[in-house]
Amino acid sequence: MPPSARLLRLTQDPALEGAFIPTRPRPRLGFSLHAPGLLRGGLTHLDGPARVEAALRLLSEHPGQRAAWIEARLSAYPPAFVQRGVDLARLLFVEAKGYFPWAVQELARSQVFGILAVAAPLPDARSLRRLQLAAERAGCAVLLAAPLPGEAWPVRERLWCGWEGGEPRVRDAGGEGRTARAAGEGS
Repeated sequence: MPPSARLLRLTQDPALEGAFIPTRPRPRLGFSLHAPGLLRGGLTHLDGPARVEAALRLLSEHPGQRAAWIEARLSAYPPAFVQRGVDLARLLFVEAKGYFPWAVQELARSQVFGILAVAAPLPDARSLRRLQLAAERAGCAVLLAAPLPGEAWPVRERLWCGWEGGEPRVRDAGGEGRTARAAGEGS
């Protein structure tokens, strides 16, 4: 019998009823472009041509949250953030250069920021896992607005950000390990 069938049979045993503690749903950060909101304490990957616009929309919808925008080499243009309604007094821009994975993890571990927007790729799954653990402990929402490494299992939510009628639209990109582009979707 395959292990999954044994596990299923075990969990359906009446003698074990009540022995399993159901997991609580994770808290979410409200987001007008994605009705369920974004995970707090988890990694959310934003992919597609409107990913930066979606991240800016989230930042503008939460002016009371402290946030950080992190890149290896800073390319962000702060006046564009202001045009989108982002409060720069609550936003820290970080250029991490060669210390990028470490800086991202430390910003999450600091528990100062409610939102971290990571706008450059992390090198590997180990960096993603460390970030995921730090985000979980801090309860912050981490947006990954850059390509993911090949192995990206710590990412819990994947969203496709495209344009429809000149407005950004966000939709679920599918199951774990699957992106909207790989599924043949686009905008």
